[in-house]
Amino acid sequence: MKIKSFFLGILAAFGALVLEIMFSVIFPQSATELNGITFFLILIVLIEELAKGIFIYKNSLELQTGREIFENALLVGIGFSFIETIFNFMSPGAGSREIVLFGLAGALLVHLATSGIMGYYLAKNPAEKFSGFLKIIIPTFVIHLAYNSLLIYSWSYRIISICSAMLIFALLLMILSIRRTKIA
Repeated sequence: MKIKSFFLGILAAFGALVLEIMFSVIFPQSATELNGITFFLILIVLIEELAKGIFIYKNSLELQTGREIFENALLVGIGFSFIETIFNFMSPGAGSREIVLFGLAGALLVHLATSGIMGYYLAKNPAEKFSGFLKIIIPTFVIHLAYNSLLIYSWSYRIISICSAMLIFALLLMILSIRRTKIA
């Protein structure tokens, strides 16, 4: 099941990419700016979170324990970030080596964190599978949008490092909580 979850993350990334390309044609970026954060950025983040969330939710229906749900959600996030990392690395305007490496680490972290949050919520609230999926999309969307906005519009290593540390800390707390409790 674990390798399946990784490949579901890859599939989610490709699905999100197709939708993002389609919407970039429909909604030109220059015509949709909202105070620095573009409509397109909001749309991209929403598409990515929904794509990961759908596969995490669908996968959770087949799993028996909360721990399996959480671990497999993390693997969906890793698979998703794997594809995003490859495309970001290959993009023509990638920038200096340090910027590319920082961005790659950020992509892994944000997708791992948001997928982990989705899996954690579904694991802790097994009776709320579908409604839980709908409830958790908004917080993961906000976290992802905030992180991407920091990367794109701020580019302060200090602020991004603090936010990254907070995401890592949240992930560690979720992992410790899942390991300590018996979640059916």
